Amino acid sequence: MRFLGFARKWENRKKAFGGGDGITVWSDCGCESCVSWMKDGGGQNLHVVVKEPSTGDPTTANENCCGDLAENVIFLHGFLSSSSFWTETVFPNLSEPVKRNYRLFAVDLLGFGRSPKPKDCFYTLTDHLE
Repeated sequence: MRFLGFARKWENRKKAFGGGDGITVWSDCGCESCVSWMKDGGGQNLHVVVKEPSTGDPTTANENCCGDLAENVIFLHGFLSSSSFWTETVFPNLSEPVKRNYRLFAVDLLGFGRSPKPKDCFYTLTDHLE
C-alpha cells in the first residue's frame, strides 16, 4: 500500500511542478544560472570555463613557464553544485606555479550551472558525451 501512495504522490508532484509537459523542472527555478543556457539560442553544448596558464605573453598561452606544452586539468563538480564551485573558490587560491603551468577546465554537467537542461533526457554518460 505504501508503494501505491508513493506513485500517487509522484504524479501529484509532476503535475504541481509542470512535469509531463516536456519541461525539465527539477533545477529550473528561473534564476540566471538555470535559464542562461537558453539565451544563446538553446545550444546543447556543455558550459566550460577555461583558465589558460598565466604566462603574461598571449603568444605562449599553450606553453607553461618552462616552454613545455601546458597540461590540462579537468574539474568536475559534485551533485548540487556547478563549475562556479571551482572558479570562485579554488581557482583564485591556486599557487602561482599551478596557474603558470596548467590549463584549467571547470565543466558544468548537463542540468547543472549554465549547461543545457534538456527535456526528455536521462542524463546518462552517453547523453553527456553527445
